[in-house]
Amino acid sequence: MNKAVLLLAVLFPGLMQTGFSQAISNTDNVITLNNTCLNGGVSNGTYNLELNYFDLDAFASQTLTINGVSVVVSNGVMTITAPGGSFPSANTRGWSLPDAWPGHIKLTSGSFIGYMEFFGQPDGTVGINCIPLPVYFNSFSGMLSGASVVLNWQTGLESGSTAFEIYRSSTGSNYYKIGQVMATGVSNSNYSFTDANPDATNYYYLKELKSGLPAIFTTIVVVNCPSCHYTPPTPVLCSYTISGPDHICNLESPAVYTLSSSVPNFNTISWSIDQSAAVLRTYPAFDRGQVTLLKKNGAAGLTLTATLSGCTNPITKLIAVGTPTPVITATINFCPHLDATMSNAPGATSYEWWLTDENTDNITDYPGSGISKGFLLTSSDVYDVEGAYTNACGTSAQAYAYGYQCGGSFSAASGSLINVSPNPSRGMVNIGFAKNPASPASSKVAAAAGQRKIYQIRVMDAQGVVRKTFSYSGGVENVSVDLSSLNGGIYTIQVFDNKSWKSGQVLLTK
Repeated sequence: MNKAVLLLAVLFPGLMQTGFSQAISNTDNVITLNNTCLNGGVSNGTYNLELNYFDLDAFASQTLTINGVSVVVSNGVMTITAPGGSFPSANTRGWSLPDAWPGHIKLTSGSFIGYMEFFGQPDGTVGINCIPLPVYFNSFSGMLSGASVVLNWQTGLESGSTAFEIYRSSTGSNYYKIGQVMATGVSNSNYSFTDANPDATNYYYLKELKSGLPAIFTTIVVVNCPSCHYTPPTPVLCSYTISGPDHICNLESPAVYTLSSSVPNFNTISWSIDQSAAVLRTYPAFDRGQVTLLKKNGAAGLTLTATLSGCTNPITKLIAVGTPTPVITATINFCPHLDATMSNAPGATSYEWWLTDENTDNITDYPGSGISKGFLLTSSDVYDVEGAYTNACGTSAQAYAYGYQCGGSFSAASGSLINVSPNPSRGMVNIGFAKNPASPASSKVAAAAGQRKIYQIRVMDAQGVVRKTFSYSGGVENVSVDLSSLNGGIYTIQVFDNKSWKSGQVLLTK
């Protein structure tokens, strides 16, 4: 294989230093750079342009190569003009280059190379960095030797180098590290590495680690070995963790996540999230151990997962996105005890509960409680449970579960008793307010002057699930409802008199 002169391809953006008051903007055929570091090294003329950016529609990195673009630099402003429709534009695509990080702009003319990278920063702004391009590598080549591949390279400028990492892929994507060679720190040094376990097709690149400086990547060499077949190592239990914020609160603030240490040799890695509350961006070209999440409209708790081929276990991290409305589940196990639990409360640091007596409208507040709360129902009235939580992003909306009641005697003086027909076998239930709650005259209450009216009815099973509802716009004094479609069992009948809810129970026998 012929040796090739290699140029720096990609740098790790988290290590870059941005310039002051730099900006990038574009139309569909003009890129404007204001006060960027690239401007100082480029003069007016014609260049070949390489534009790399993250396509938000295709959700993938794209690279455009356009020869013969016009470049003009004046008073710290550079304009790069290409044919119409060349670039992603707010006018045609709904977004523009400052939104399309990470990416780079590379201008070449003869032996001159100008390179600038743009990337998202933790505060949501776009960072810009220009990279000087001396010849860091004079050559990088690979050759087949039996059932192995031997890689050779020579450095051109090796100031600050600490080590070289070797990466390989069988497909040209999803590279994984296969080894490392320590650097001599001396320019024009020669290095070699043998890949003893290659595949039939092998794509290689080098990553030069530099003390206190961004890493440097070579271009790719390809070596074929038709008789070779890569045998991956036996997976092991990995103790990696994912570092990064536990909460994503704002739409405009990307959150960066990385594995707790370098990805082991011979591992492929893939990232995924289990909810659409955030957008996941990966960077396989320069750091497969890092991703960013950007909050979308909406809120949820999501799980970020890194799956490594050499690990038997996935690496996960729970992340709260905003403050979604919680879900409350409540159950009466043994009257008068009501137990409630809150779920869908990601990253909760505190909880608050409320218990409402529907008959009296009395509300009891329970601040500083936990994710679960036990209540003592002090009467046979109907009770509602409400709850909310607070996480690092704020306090959630209140959620509730309603209609919990312990059967038994009602207070005769309360006037809250309703009558329902006893133990109906055919499913027809007569409902009405008792004129004298202490001694109702019959199972079907006759109309009387001043009698309360029924406006709504809801029928709940023993688990508190509403099975049927009925509405009466003008109100009725008593009514017969058909529950024949329900299974046999005990049901709670709740009646609304346009002021409060009253309850009774009925046993359906089938």
